[in-house]
Amino acid sequence: MILALLLPALAAAPRARAQVVLFPRTEPFEFPLASTRGGGIVGRHLWVDRGESRFGAEREADVWIGHSAAVVGLGRGETPAFLGLAMQVSGRFSFADRGSALISNDWFVALQAVTDWGGGLTRAAFQVYHESSHLGDEYADRFGVNRVDFTRNVAALWLRQQAGPLALHASGSYTLIDRPDLPPGAFALGIDYRGEVGNLLGARVRPLGGIFAESVEYADWKVTTAARAGVELASGSHGVAVSAVFSNGLSTQRQFFRERSRYFGFELRFDW
Repeated sequence: MILALLLPALAAAPRARAQVVLFPRTEPFEFPLASTRGGGIVGRHLWVDRGESRFGAEREADVWIGHSAAVVGLGRGETPAFLGLAMQVSGRFSFADRGSALISNDWFVALQAVTDWGGGLTRAAFQVYHESSHLGDEYADRFGVNRVDFTRNVAALWLRQQAGPLALHASGSYTLIDRPDLPPGAFALGIDYRGEVGNLLGARVRPLGGIFAESVEYADWKVTTAARAGVELASGSHGVAVSAVFSNGLSTQRQFFRERSRYFGFELRFDW
């Protein structure tokens, strides 16, 4: 069923051709810089001002590992249309608890059809993804609570327009299968800046920043905003970045999907 949804999107791609290439050498799909749907290995130290869990306001750690890859390419040139795969697992931990209790962990996997045109300046990506959320054992034992069964299959369309160091992202999504039964719509916007100011240790020095906003129907279209600003050292597809991060709105932990949250902090991110 998923391939039946993705293949027509590739067939209509402006650069689709008969040539099929396994693991094409092209830019994989990327989420906006300030989105928590990021790739790489990421560790965050957060000061939670408005906590969504029963720990309340405290210091917490947010960690995740994710990767996005182009798997099957259709077409020639540097920007072929392709089928890709994106995966991420994340966890939130409390520093206030003696055992640094795992509060929750969230899982995400997506199949995506991606096409570029205008020399790669414009990109469209159609995704079908699965996400699920799980409560940490330490947290459940301490507070005597049960896991919320948050499991969804979602179809999403992403558009990106590149203009020099700036990139504008827009997304709309619709939940196909949902537990619990929630209104299905969501929209998102993001704007990114990634510059280049020189070289250090053989890598490019790139200041970066982004603002991301998402509105979901199940919360009466309340808007969650996030921001990230920092600097990265990049060499090819590899890089390391240090950034300040901020989020205000609905919880990014799906176990607390209706709760409000606000935090700021710092992250260290490794991309490969």
